[in-house]
Amino acid sequence: MSAFTSAAFEPQSKEGALAEFDSHSQRKSPWIVIANGHWASADSPGAAIPPGLQVTSFARAQGELRSRLEPLLARSVSEERNPFRLLNAALAEDGVVVIVPRGTIVQEPLTIPFMTLSSPVLSHPRLVVFVEEGAQAIIAEIHSSSQGHPCSNGLTEIVLGPGAVLEHVRLVEGGPQAFHFGSVRVKQGGTARTRRMRSRSARRFRAPRST
Repeated sequence: MSAFTSAAFEPQSKEGALAEFDSHSQRKSPWIVIANGHWASADSPGAAIPPGLQVTSFARAQGELRSRLEPLLARSVSEERNPFRLLNAALAEDGVVVIVPRGTIVQEPLTIPFMTLSSPVLSHPRLVVFVEEGAQAIIAEIHSSSQGHPCSNGLTEIVLGPGAVLEHVRLVEGGPQAFHFGSVRVKQGGTARTRRMRSRSARRFRAPRST
C-alpha cells in the first residue's frame, strides 16, 4: 500500500471531467459513461438502455429520488466502518441510479463503463440499483483506467425486492500503476437472488467484502 499512500491524488470537477472525456471520445455515444466520477453521457443515452429500465445520474437522483435514496445515504454514514466506503459516502458527487420496476424482466444486459481518464485523479463513483418485486435484470460494470496512477473508489449498492433476481458483473481493467477500490453492498428481501461475477486485469485491486 506504500505506493498508494505516497501518491498525491486530486479530485476533478465535472467541467474538467467532461472536457477530458470529449478529448477521448464523442459524448454523443449511446452508452452511459461515468468519466472521472461524473456522468459524461448525453442527456438521453437512448439505445444503450434496455427497454423497461429507468436510469438517471446519481447527482440528479439526489433531487428527484431523494426519499428513495435517503435510507441508503443515511446507512452509509451511520453503520459503515469500512474507510473506503466512508470516503465514497462523503465525497461521491455522481454516478448512476437504475430502477427495474416491479414485475419487469429485462433480458438484455445494461453495460455501464466507469472510466478514470487521467492521473492523479481520485474519483468516487456511486452505482445504486433497485430491483423491485418480481423483477429481473443483468447489469455489467466495466471499470477502466488510463496510464499513470489514477484511483477509483467505487461503491455499488443493490436493493432487491421479494422475488427479484439480479445478475451483476464487474470487470476491472487498468494499467500497472492504477488503483481500484470497489465495494458492493446488497440488501435482499424475501426470496430475492443475486448472482455476482467479478474479473480483473489490473495489478492493484481491492474489493472489500459486501455486507
